[in-house]
Parts: sequence; C-alpha cells; structure tokens
Amino acid sequence: WHGMLFRYLTKADDTSETPTTKRLLINLLAKQLNWLCTVPFEVVASVNQLTPGSPGFVVTALALYRQGGIANFYRGLFISLFLAINPAIMNTLITTLLRFAAMMKTAAGMDYEDAR
Repeated sequence: WHGMLFRYLTKADDTSETPTTKRLLINLLAKQLNWLCTVPFEVVASVNQLTPGSPGFVVTALALYRQGGIANFYRGLFISLFLAINPAIMNTLITTLLRFAAMMKTAAGMDYEDAR
C-alpha cells in the first residue's frame, strides 16, 4: 500500500520532498489499509490459539464465520485503526531524519543523490 499511495498521491519521486503533514497522512492511510487486510488473519490466529486443542486455521475461520459472519473477522478493528498512528509517526519521523541527514551531507559538499 505504501509505495502505491506515495506513487499516486505525491508529486516527487523522493518521498522526503513531500511535506511532513502529507507524508504522515499517507503513512497513516497505508497502515490502515494494511490493517483492513490483515486483521481477519490475526483474529482467526488468536482465536485458534486460545481454543483448547487449537483446531486449525480453516476450522477456526469457519466457526467464526458461522458465529457472526464477516463482521466477526474484524473484531478490534477500530482500535487497530486508531493505533495505526504509531507506525505512521515512526515512518514519518525516520524519513524526516533521513532528509535532515541528507541536507547536512549536501551542506558539507556531497552530491544530493549520494547523500540520500
């Protein structure tokens, strides 16, 4: 998700040239899209591990579906989407620090492409 979103939602090939707020929002959206895809697997795996005898992934998934349909696979989604801000902040911070390091290297005379 990350690469696709940056490719289509930013103008610069270098993500460090994207404004910080925009980068943070794109990182947040990417993480939330990731959660939408992975939460069902995490729910099934967690329920499977907590079920006595661990019946297996497919058996647990079928039982969950019978109990509550598709919505049952998205237990805890709201808090996961809310907590997606943590990795979004971290990713944005790392890019910002890398941009700062590249700026310092270019100030010391290094070519921008090499400084990145």
